[in-house]
Amino acid sequence: MRCKLNDYPVYSLDSSYSAYLKSVYVTDHSYSRKNLNQFIMVMYFKNDSLISLINNCMVPGFPNLQWNKYGSFDSLPPKTLYADTLFNKIRLSELNKCLIPIERPIRLNNTGEFLVLFANHVFKRQSKRIIKLIKKKYASPTLPLVIINNDNFLFQYQQKTW
Repeated sequence: MRCKLNDYPVYSLDSSYSAYLKSVYVTDHSYSRKNLNQFIMVMYFKNDSLISLINNCMVPGFPNLQWNKYGSFDSLPPKTLYADTLFNKIRLSELNKCLIPIERPIRLNNTGEFLVLFANHVFKRQSKRIIKLIKKKYASPTLPLVIINNDNFLFQYQQKTW
């Protein structure tokens, strides 16, 4: 099974994502913010609400992350490995404002289900592996997979924290 990004809608993450996270987490919820600033993340949205989040820090394995070690992708929605009551503040409609269309953009509306994958070239191999797993587990035209390239955002974020 080959993994081609041009099979999916691809967006780039704008720097406004950081400001959006700060607006959601007005008090200090650094652990929650950390979970939303990871290199690779899979988010499942239903009717504009974030229902599930799995990121690279939540799964074991190096150099090959074992994305489905705990059976997270054996059901829909994927099983969240870290429950955070503040995740319900994350909205697809707001995330959509932080996206720059790159290839095959689709309308990310407030109704329906969407899998959103944050991926990058820094962890290209791991990004490809999670795309293949999602394709294998959830291959369905009724559940769109949207890929967000976060290379530029991560570079800007690292520059600010060093």
